[in-house]
Amino acid sequence: MVGSGPFKNEYVAQIMQRRLSNLSKHEADLFHSIATQLNDDSTGNKDELLRQLGGLAEKADSYETFNVRDNEIADLPTDGQIYSSVWPQAEKMRSNGLLFQSLQYIKCPVIVIHGEHDSHPVEGVTEPLKEQGVTFETHILPKCGHSPFYEKFAYKKFYRILVDVIFR
Repeated sequence: MVGSGPFKNEYVAQIMQRRLSNLSKHEADLFHSIATQLNDDSTGNKDELLRQLGGLAEKADSYETFNVRDNEIADLPTDGQIYSSVWPQAEKMRSNGLLFQSLQYIKCPVIVIHGEHDSHPVEGVTEPLKEQGVTFETHILPKCGHSPFYEKFAYKKFYRILVDVIFR
């Protein structure tokens, strides 16, 4: 699990608090405005709004990234309609406890790789795993945000962990 979001609602508020503290007042206001528009069915051009929101979230969730385009990593297309149809389902699963309950069915090895400066609290991943009796190992990467593969100070360690896990 790389930069996983929390499995229980009690950890969700921390994400927004952490994100907004990493943005300027103007950026935080824009973040709220875009998020509100994305949740409005009458809003058009959701692809562009989602792209803008993603840029703000990436800024807030990162420690220090290298220029992704210079490293020839392609962006995935942004689809605001898919976001608007899938995300509410995921939120509902987390809210009603189904996401948490589903952890009990995990039977494979679990490796949690999480950035020390990730806006998503690592406890929102590790505590529910413990509660459901899932055996896992955790790697907390210093000087790292939500996406360790883009982080200047963490990507090498991230890939070393992956290679170690794959070739065990």
